[in-house]
Amino acid sequence: MMKDRAIIVMGIQAWDIQIGSNCKNIALAFAKHNRVLYVNPPLDRVSKYRERNTEKIQKRIRVQKGEDQDLVQLQAQLWNLYPSQLVESINSIPH
Repeated sequence: MMKDRAIIVMGIQAWDIQIGSNCKNIALAFAKHNRVLYVNPPLDRVSKYRERNTEKIQKRIRVQKGEDQDLVQLQAQLWNLYPSQLVESINSIPH
């Protein structure tokens, strides 16, 4: 068992998704005996447009503008990081 380590978890899903996630469960298990930083995936332009009225996207927009904290403590040894960058999709770039 690992104890007293600093662990970074690069989340496949954002911490605030509605459904459960193995990645989040692993981060919670690690946080019982270690310091854990859970890094959300960065906001992409399509989600920013399609889900712009949801609270989870509004939070990310506020982080991008510097109006909200990008690092949130969830538990005693668990933090959640919201990247402030916007990711572009390459699916619509012509050949």
